[in-house]
Amino acid sequence: MMKNIKNILAILVLAVISFSCVDEDTVNQERPGTDVEPSLSVVVLNQQGEPVSGATVDFFASAEDYALEQNAVKTAETNAQGVVTLLPGDVDSERADYFFSASSGSLRNWSSNVNSGYLYWSSGETVIETTLAPVLPEFLAILGDYNLTSYTYPGNGNIIGFAPECELDDVFTFRKDGLVIRAEGTDVCAEPSEFQSPVSEDGSVWSNWALNEDGTEIDIRDLDPFYDADATAGLEVDATTVTIDYGGGYVATLTRI
Repeated sequence: MMKNIKNILAILVLAVISFSCVDEDTVNQERPGTDVEPSLSVVVLNQQGEPVSGATVDFFASAEDYALEQNAVKTAETNAQGVVTLLPGDVDSERADYFFSASSGSLRNWSSNVNSGYLYWSSGETVIETTLAPVLPEFLAILGDYNLTSYTYPGNGNIIGFAPECELDDVFTFRKDGLVIRAEGTDVCAEPSEFQSPVSEDGSVWSNWALNEDGTEIDIRDLDPFYDADATAGLEVDATTVTIDYGGGYVATLTRI
């Protein structure tokens, strides 16, 4: 009897050891025979919680692409239920953290859920809700890449006109996540001047930025590399230029690239 008990205990120990050894290569892979096709569905709602049909949804594989709205892995419109679905066949990756930008007219989902968390294709259907809200036209208009083409000082006029060539090589990118990236271009100067730090070939964060409620003022670090203080300044935006008036005759003009 004792021998039989020992045999049973030995079998149980072996069973525990066997199930404790997990093959990591098979974890989170699509399981054969699953009843639900793996997918990521985004439900686009308005501020009243109602589905929005015909909204455009862009899916991105990184936060960087989301912020710059580039390299979308899929773009589609919501159906009558306000739904767009991403399937494994739409992307190369089996597992990823997907970001999505939803828009309808001047409405955006930037203040709502914008990413899926890690999506495992073996987990069946994943459904995430995101809400559209109004975004200032001025905010939409300012996003993108610019060169600083003019900076007027009181009594000195446009200082960019006689600045070294390197001063014309800056590229400022206004991103929808509230960052201004300042990059050193490659077509004019190979190295930044001593007043252009911190910058790099890949770009670095120059400033945070935000607009007030009516879009007429902007909170931003001064674009003049000699001056580092944050400021609230007047703002004008058109199709090709952004004009920032810091007051006292200090006015920066950027031209869209």
